[in-house]
Amino acid sequence: MLIQIGGINEDHHYWSAGFSNPIVLLWTATIYTYGMRIISMIRRTFGLIVIIAAAGWLALTPAPDGLRIPRNLNPGAGDIPQAMDMAAAAINISDHELALNIYTEIIMRYPKNVDALMKRASLHFRLYRYAQALKDWNKAIILSPNNALIYAGRSTSYLGVGKFDKAIRDANRAIKIDEQGYSGYVSRGIIYLYNGENKKALSDLKRSVSLNPTSEGALYTLGLALHNMDRNAEALEYVSRA
Repeated sequence: MLIQIGGINEDHHYWSAGFSNPIVLLWTATIYTYGMRIISMIRRTFGLIVIIAAAGWLALTPAPDGLRIPRNLNPGAGDIPQAMDMAAAAINISDHELALNIYTEIIMRYPKNVDALMKRASLHFRLYRYAQALKDWNKAIILSPNNALIYAGRSTSYLGVGKFDKAIRDANRAIKIDEQGYSGYVSRGIIYLYNGENKKALSDLKRSVSLNPTSEGALYTLGLALHNMDRNAEALEYVSRA
């Protein structure tokens, strides 16, 4: 979703203290060029990319009254989907700890629930807890070793802890597993963007948009890459499409 790109700011899936200086520079340049609208765009981009890693963008629903952690979860009775919806609703009202508690309870009862592991990993990333995110991505990969979304998510978490080589390796693995999936290209594009390799980032991000023309994260991040190359008219075009 990061240059907290580690993700798009955890809420934005991407920024840790280690990335603060580059990010401040990018945001300052953005304000100068586009104003507050683009600042909002960058923040949204960083948050959205995190969710890519988890399993596509989280579909957040309005929060119900009196959110509670479900008890006696029973997949056969449909409680797991309900609990996942409640976690998404908690995220929607920025109650991240409640969402983490829900995901954790699901995982405790059903350790092989890959979806819950992925979503908890994405949320940890969103909260800048990159080491915890990596633990969940690692568990998810053991359970689902050919899932491109997991590798894409882990790649940005590796970027969050400064492990560039491992980040690129996982992004490449995601693309190898699913060449027609856009998440691997977004993750690798973000990594290149953070590393100052704008041309490579541009190539990957254009590919991601061609594979998923409606992805807000891909469109916004492509706009940021173009902005970094002083191609502001093109950048605004992609941003306006999101």
